[in-house]
Amino acid sequence: MRRSASCSDGRGVHHALTAAAIAGAVAVAPCVAAVLAPVEDALARAFPAATRIEKKTLYLDVDRAARIEREAGSELPSRIVTCYEARGAGDGGDPLLGWACLDTHVVRTLPETVLVVVGPDLRVRRVEVLAFK
Repeated sequence: MRRSASCSDGRGVHHALTAAAIAGAVAVAPCVAAVLAPVEDALARAFPAATRIEKKTLYLDVDRAARIEREAGSELPSRIVTCYEARGAGDGGDPLLGWACLDTHVVRTLPETVLVVVGPDLRVRRVEVLAFK
C-alpha cells in the first residue's frame, strides 16, 4: 500500500513547495479576467511523457513551513498543500518526471492561479498562469 506523501518523506517535495511560494510572490501584468487553462490540460503540457500523474496532499510541519516562508520571502496561506507527482515509463520502472503545485493568490485585488512545475533536479521548469479573475 502506498503511503501518502509528506514533506518529511525525503523525496524533495518541499523544494517544489518553495518554488510555488516564490512564484506566488511574483506579480504579473494585468490581463482580461479568464480561466486560461484547465489543470488537466496544463499538466499534460508540463509532462507530455507522463504515464501517471498522482495528486498528493502534503502536510507541512511548523518548521518546514517557516523555512519555506523564509526562503520565499512571503507567508504561506496554509500548511496544507496540493501537488501533483508525475511519473513515466522507463527502463528502471517508474521514473520521476517532476512535481507540479498550484498556487492561488491575490494580485492587486483579484485572484490568480498558477501552476509551478519542478523537475526531478528541483529546478523550476515551467510556470503557467491557469486563471486570472
